[in-house]
Amino acid sequence: MLFRVGETSSATPEFDRVALEVVEDSWLHLAFQYSESGYNTIKVTLTDTVMLGQEVPPQSSYEIGNIAGGMAEKVFQYRLSKGRHYALAVYYIGSPVRDEEGKATCSFYDLSMSISRETQVILAS
Repeated sequence: MLFRVGETSSATPEFDRVALEVVEDSWLHLAFQYSESGYNTIKVTLTDTVMLGQEVPPQSSYEIGNIAGGMAEKVFQYRLSKGRHYALAVYYIGSPVRDEEGKATCSFYDLSMSISRETQVILAS
């Protein structure tokens, strides 16, 4: 998936919201890649809607800076429980970058997202 943040997005970040209904214990893996120029970052919030919007912390998360071509990568991994309903909110936060003529250009964010059933992960080990 490819997302962009424009000049007006720095005041009100662009975001996506995804509802997840889990039928088996699973792992949610999110990997974002974006330019390090300006102030670009990602904020991810996973909430358990059965538990009245209680935030679910990631099992692991890390950021790698200064990879090929001035890009950064941010990775999150969450454990999802069978029978639960979750809401995933992803905020794309960035500052506008100007070209040589002073026109604002967009910041782009690449997302790789996967959900693996826990039984598949155990069998693959």
